[in-house]
Amino acid sequence: MLSAPNRLKKRAQFRYAYKKGRSCANGFLSMVYVRSGPPAALRVGFSVSKKIGNSVVRNRTKRVLRAACRELLPYIRPGYMVVFVARTGCAGITYAQALQAQQELLRRAGLDRRVSPQK
Repeated sequence: MLSAPNRLKKRAQFRYAYKKGRSCANGFLSMVYVRSGPPAALRVGFSVSKKIGNSVVRNRTKRVLRAACRELLPYIRPGYMVVFVARTGCAGITYAQALQAQQELLRRAGLDRRVSPQK
């Protein structure tokens, strides 16, 4: 589980990110991100709809996505709200696939500190 200061939990926070944010996507995930708050704050949320599958599949997908994101937290630029939205191809995603998909989206958005953004 992500630590409390790094979690998006409130509906209003998700709505703000969807309304004001920018997005990018790949085969597994869509990512919405928006600059917010103090520069030290980084908040991450996950959204998995009923299109993905039943509750067992949705909860497993969220657990895998959170675990992969926890490894990437030190490399994400602070001062952003990031929402990872699972797409229909995400059902049954493995940890390695989730990690790779999240890294690709972060790199594409310019939020990965380790590399310069691809344009």
